[in-house]
Amino acid sequence: IADYLSNHNNFKTHSKHINLEKARDIGLIVDKLEDNHDFQGKLLSAFHATMLTLSGTQVAKLITNHNGNAYMKQFALKSP
Repeated sequence: IADYLSNHNNFKTHSKHINLEKARDIGLIVDKLEDNHDFQGKLLSAFHATMLTLSGTQVAKLITNHNGNAYMKQFALKSP
């Protein structure tokens, strides 16, 4: 698994998608998110909150935990 995932020739970009079938083919143990609606809802809520924070603020780094604590690193836009 590590050899496949770390081989630059298999990806050549950070954003290359690995579908469920390919993930299983290389040996990963994967469950379909759609099979657990409760978890899917919680995960999508966290994803959407993260995306809104990163796209609507100057936050560049966001780390949160299960206790409601968060660390956010912001950056300042430079004036032209």
